[in-house]
Amino acid sequence: MKTMRFSVLAAAVAALAGCSKMEPAKTENAGAGHEVYLAVRASSSDTRTAISPDYSISWAEGDAIGLFYNSDEIKAEWGFSEGSFTVKNGYTQNLYYPIYTGAGSGTAAFSYKDYVAGSVQHPMSGYYSGNFYWQGDVSQTTLYAYTPYRYDTGCGSAYNVEYMPFLLPAVQTGTLEGVAACDLAYASAAIMRGADDVVRGEADFRFRHLFSILEITVENTLADAVTVESVTVSAAAGKALTGDCTVDLTTGAVMMGKRADSFGQIEGTALPSVTVSPEKGVVLLPKAAATLYAVVAPCDLTGAAVRVTTSAGSQDFSVAGITAEAGKYYRKSVSLSDLTPDPVAKVYTIDFEDVQLGTEHYSGMIGDHSYENILTAQVLDHGDWTGEDYWGWSGPIYTTGDGAAVFTGYYNDFGGYFPTWGAFAFSANSRDTFVDNDDYAYQFCAVTSGKGANKFAITYDIRSLQMDRVDTAVDFAEAVNPVSVDVTNTSMMGGHMNENPAVTFVGYLSGVKSGEVTFSLVDVKEWTEVDLSPLGRVDRVVVVMGGKPNSTPYYVCLDNLKYTKAE
Repeated sequence: MKTMRFSVLAAAVAALAGCSKMEPAKTENAGAGHEVYLAVRASSSDTRTAISPDYSISWAEGDAIGLFYNSDEIKAEWGFSEGSFTVKNGYTQNLYYPIYTGAGSGTAAFSYKDYVAGSVQHPMSGYYSGNFYWQGDVSQTTLYAYTPYRYDTGCGSAYNVEYMPFLLPAVQTGTLEGVAACDLAYASAAIMRGADDVVRGEADFRFRHLFSILEITVENTLADAVTVESVTVSAAAGKALTGDCTVDLTTGAVMMGKRADSFGQIEGTALPSVTVSPEKGVVLLPKAAATLYAVVAPCDLTGAAVRVTTSAGSQDFSVAGITAEAGKYYRKSVSLSDLTPDPVAKVYTIDFEDVQLGTEHYSGMIGDHSYENILTAQVLDHGDWTGEDYWGWSGPIYTTGDGAAVFTGYYNDFGGYFPTWGAFAFSANSRDTFVDNDDYAYQFCAVTSGKGANKFAITYDIRSLQMDRVDTAVDFAEAVNPVSVDVTNTSMMGGHMNENPAVTFVGYLSGVKSGEVTFSLVDVKEWTEVDLSPLGRVDRVVVVMGGKPNSTPYYVCLDNLKYTKAE
């Protein structure tokens, strides 16, 4: 069992209304006998993790802080085995400090976690002692922290402190818990050198917030009860409220429309709107009111619009000149008085029943398998496909009868040693249980108790496995609004439920990301409908798989893809 060694990380929080200034950090002598030389304290009048309706603030169970340091000035102590701390280097950043005591109060103690996973940039893993050591004759250093803690498998544990990736969701729940989950705060603290090479003392972090809160109160002045399904706030052209962003933890600067990885920035997506969508809707009786919350990037809201969508129609409202600042909240009240009924759009369903299935045989290093009732890219005419070289063949494997949607397929025989298909394939095979080993005989079997010989699509996401460059994509002839899709596991996934397998649907319109929906595949043993409406207006949907790298088979079964035609 791994042990936890504790350093003090207390955070005092008070009122939310305002953005506190960064204050100088205090440094105190912790004493040479302290097991962990550096104690860390965080306090602020601005930190929010759990928020009460009166805006009183407290730390909550599950809170954690990420810690960065300058590896030219100090280095962390860690080793390859528990209790053996023999290496001092700066490879491991974004150190994980989970809450220890104080949940439910304004002051909490945090501990560091002694086991640190490797990163893309530096794949070594090991045990962190909680200690740092000064390098050369450096006399002081600055530590950087943020909360809540995040770990991105694409970036590993070694985030660049100046290029911290963050995704501010375009679709939020509207709850105070959702505010805490979407928020991000940062801080820095100076540490002065003592008489020896050990980093001692106490770093006092003062957290500041990077985003703003919108508090939207909806009142029902109609004669009948209605259910509020969503509230969408749209900023004027050129303004960004949500989406990909990069945070510089040394300054607190946020760059919307950029996405960071371990090596710097890449292009991302900045979105001009945020949609608050309560999980089950909010029922408003006549004269009743409800308040929903959204976290947005600070921006000028002049010319912004608010659309309230209900079970009886929608109503639009305007926003007066408000410039949202980081760490502050802003109130907007609207009254439902004249709803416009929403037009009923025809829902189209792609059920794959016209796919022509057959028998295929694969022979290679993983053995010989013959499969009945399937279709992969192996059997297609690859003459008009791209990339007939080491990268294999990729192109359309299935087009709907009306030409509305095209599904991408992929095949590569790798010289006959490891023939594989990828992207989309199709099957009519199912079973009602998982298999517990990676038996490829079951890669085309959907886990379900019914549906018999129903035809469905199956994906193998080879791009996320970094085996190739082919997206698992559905391309539409014209813009559509995805509604939902049925999802289940393949039988082959049985031994991987503890690896947090998941599928993410990413929407694009004219090459620009419109939104994404992630669905956990853990213990999914039946066809389950997944809501795709948060993708918005799209002309492409890419299926991306997630799980444990180099272990989880990146398969998922899909059926009954529903959409409406966009206006």
